[in-house]
Amino acid sequence: MLTISTEFQGKKRQFKLESDNVVIGRTKDGMKPAVALDDDPEVAVQHAQVWIAKGELWINDMGSSSGVRVNGMNIVSPQKIGPRDEITIGGTLLNIGMGDQESRSSSGTHSSGDGDSAVVVQGELDAQHASLPQINATSQKQLAMLYDLPIQFAAEKNPAKLFDLVLNSVIEIIPGARRGALLVVEHARGKMALRAAVPANDPPISRTLIKRAAAEGKGFVWSRDANEDGQDITQSINAHSIATGMYCPLMWQDEVQGVICVDTPDSQRIFTDSDLRFLIAVAHYAASALSNSAL
Repeated sequence: MLTISTEFQGKKRQFKLESDNVVIGRTKDGMKPAVALDDDPEVAVQHAQVWIAKGELWINDMGSSSGVRVNGMNIVSPQKIGPRDEITIGGTLLNIGMGDQESRSSSGTHSSGDGDSAVVVQGELDAQHASLPQINATSQKQLAMLYDLPIQFAAEKNPAKLFDLVLNSVIEIIPGARRGALLVVEHARGKMALRAAVPANDPPISRTLIKRAAAEGKGFVWSRDANEDGQDITQSINAHSIATGMYCPLMWQDEVQGVICVDTPDSQRIFTDSDLRFLIAVAHYAASALSNSAL
């Protein structure tokens, strides 16, 4: 459980969240993060991620333009935090507690009301899924990987090994994923270079779909059966017998750093929105690592 207290231009709010892995940002196109700071124009749609790993609180910037500050200092990698730390996101001050911990700014009464009175907000996802008896095995594995990845990125000194680990873990955890590739932009050449692939000797790369992910700056699921009329099936798609796949750009501060993709030749397999969201989260971590390395 997370308790997040916020203050923006004198207005205080408190979010009590059953989840231990949440995104802080703004609502856009009907998509609302667990902690929506819609009043603050400096907050990005997906600005920061907060999670609990091994009993400790962590925060990471998800590639925002204004950054995340902990006690006045900009963070450039996942940062361990405590309930007494002051977090600044855009023009909003936050204090974050874990479980029954009280954040520094959360003392006093917090109740629903008008004007500047504090508001208790229950995350929509938590309310929607509160009655579910358990998380399925796949979700548990995905959450465990998301908890561990920021720590591994911060500790790993060999990015090439880490990208291999990430890609293999993604393929193992996403049901039905059989193959994949991770490409990184080489800015000097203006091209993408392959950094990890499964299988290594015959990477299933569709340059058309990879270019689409980079150009649109959005993750998507592509399916041969749902292919739009008039869109050509490229030679690479046919050569690798790609039936369906997911393609996601590695975005950092609105700049494409690369693309990660997974696919399958099994026409009976359908990747879900949950699969895509998981891949997008992994892509954020990879982009963060790229921005802080000398690749």
